Amino acid sequence: MATLVTRSGKGSPLTHAEVDANFTNLNTDKLELSGGTMTGNLSFGDNDKAIFGAGSDLQIYHTGSQSFIRDVGTGDLRLCGDDLQLRNAATNERYVSCVSDGAVTLYYDNLAKLATTSTGVDITGTLTSDGLTVDGTSAIELVSGKTVTTPHTDYNLLLDNGSDTEFVIRLDSVFSGSIGSSHIKQISEGTNRGALVFATENGSGGTVPDRLKIDYNGDISFYEDTGTTAKFFWDASAERLGIGDGTNTPPRTLHLKNDVPSIRLTDSTANDYAEVVSTDGDLFLRADHGNTHAGSRLSLQVDGTDALYIDDSLNVGIGTTSSASGGSIKLNVNGSSGGGIQLTSNNNGGSAIIPLTAGGQSFYTFTGAIGSETYTERMRIDSSGNLLVGTTDGTLYDNTTGSGFAVTSAGRIYNAVTSNSAQILNRMSSDGDIVQFRKDGTTVGSIAAKSGEMYLGSANTGVRFYDAGDAITPFDVTGATGRDNAIDIGVSSTRFKDLYLSGGVYLGGTGSANKLDDYEEGTWTPTLRFNQNASGITYSTQDGQYTKIGNMVYINGIILLTSKGSNTGAATIAGLPFSTGDYLTGTSHENAIVWNYWSDYTDTADPSPRMYISGSTIILWSHLGGTNATNADFSNVTSMRFSGWYMAS
Repeated sequence: MATLVTRSGKGSPLTHAEVDANFTNLNTDKLELSGGTMTGNLSFGDNDKAIFGAGSDLQIYHTGSQSFIRDVGTGDLRLCGDDLQLRNAATNERYVSCVSDGAVTLYYDNLAKLATTSTGVDITGTLTSDGLTVDGTSAIELVSGKTVTTPHTDYNLLLDNGSDTEFVIRLDSVFSGSIGSSHIKQISEGTNRGALVFATENGSGGTVPDRLKIDYNGDISFYEDTGTTAKFFWDASAERLGIGDGTNTPPRTLHLKNDVPSIRLTDSTANDYAEVVSTDGDLFLRADHGNTHAGSRLSLQVDGTDALYIDDSLNVGIGTTSSASGGSIKLNVNGSSGGGIQLTSNNNGGSAIIPLTAGGQSFYTFTGAIGSETYTERMRIDSSGNLLVGTTDGTLYDNTTGSGFAVTSAGRIYNAVTSNSAQILNRMSSDGDIVQFRKDGTTVGSIAAKSGEMYLGSANTGVRFYDAGDAITPFDVTGATGRDNAIDIGVSSTRFKDLYLSGGVYLGGTGSANKLDDYEEGTWTPTLRFNQNASGITYSTQDGQYTKIGNMVYINGIILLTSKGSNTGAATIAGLPFSTGDYLTGTSHENAIVWNYWSDYTDTADPSPRMYISGSTIILWSHLGGTNATNADFSNVTSMRFSGWYMAS
């Protein structure tokens, strides 16, 4: 327990030495953050962890039933030492031993069973394995039952019975309580010494007849069911393969020769035969090669039915065997003008040819009558790999005349049609995409149909052409539904220019009060009159402008007189672009006109003149005097500027 020095009451404060001594005494039984030495055990409760690393990488803890050393961070979990041992809890039995520059040993019941060496592995006891792979220059040799490991370069496994007797490997298996055997035998004596024989049990009581023999000279024999006589024989020296008596001169059931390799198929009853022959690299299929059978044919069959048929008159049938009633097709390849294929039907008199140009650059299809020298081209694949239909032009996209269809080898599709639709796309049954546009495999837009109408766009931003409502509406392309109050026309940095409307615009709502049905800018000519008469009045400046938004009209004007004329009476200004309206109860003047500037105006009763609008006329009013301004208030050089607003009718 640490002892501390204190003061009671208001005595003198602790000295620096006493304070330092107190801190020293407090820390005598504490471990500093910078490190220290433990003098006792450090105990952790269940699931309390000793954690190491900035990311809790290494954890040591006990759960109450299991103990863990857990590495959850990056890098390896390394247990380092020159002699590492993994032992039981009592420490008296070894599981694994690892020695620096030495062996790693695995134990069973404290007995070494597998240990690494400088050349491989030593195993004490029996090795049971699902397979065995021997690699490198070492070999496994079994000689007289003893295993010897010796480096070899020409084999990996040696089996030797240690005598001149026949060597046999027996393979047994048990099925339904019975043992089945197979043998691999090596003949160790006689002229056929070294031959290898494969034999299998015939299931009739334990006999194991020969099935296959490979002689020392490379001859191979396959035996019939008793294992007595070879019926399929390969003569290695003569390079012949025979089926029959197994001799070096087999019958012609199957006969291959070196100078003219051939297969002859002979009917043993009629002695008619056919052959497959190769001469100088050419291949010949010969049906009735001896011409001993009338009505012979060559046929390729699929599922028991003739698929390709050639009769003795050299008619070729595809899907038919009758040239008289089945409309067989003759196939004619003519190479005199570059080569080609001609398809002709004997029944309907029609034909088609697929010629190749002399340079082999293009591919065409034609139709026409037999014997006709004029054919109409229908299609071609040109030397660039472009498919052209109804045209020979691969750049239809810039044509002004003609028509056709082209698919380029680069994947582009061109259509050109004169006075008609260039393309018709027809989706049937359900609504949805008619055309889908993609970029790098991802859909970026589509043109689609909904309820007999078209919509287009990308993801949730699109438009629908709403024919039933004579409208174009915002649309969610992905959800195939309308999208209200979400899509803008243009953005601040990318705007449309002019908008031409014959109706109004609803701003901020859809009610009639939100409708702006008119906007207009223009000029008007302010005309000064006295007693409704403007004769004799001349101007140096006479100009006016207006802006009408809805029924609100904003005006300004300027008048500079050069003569006020000779008329007398009340002064007014005529020429307003619209007549004023009466909207408020109790007043007929919903307007405000202000004189911005005036000179040579002589109304002494009201030096600040007033104006108001009646109909399409501005009334000049002497407010203080309570009467209209008259010609007497004007001089020949009076000037006035005014502006204001009024509600149009």
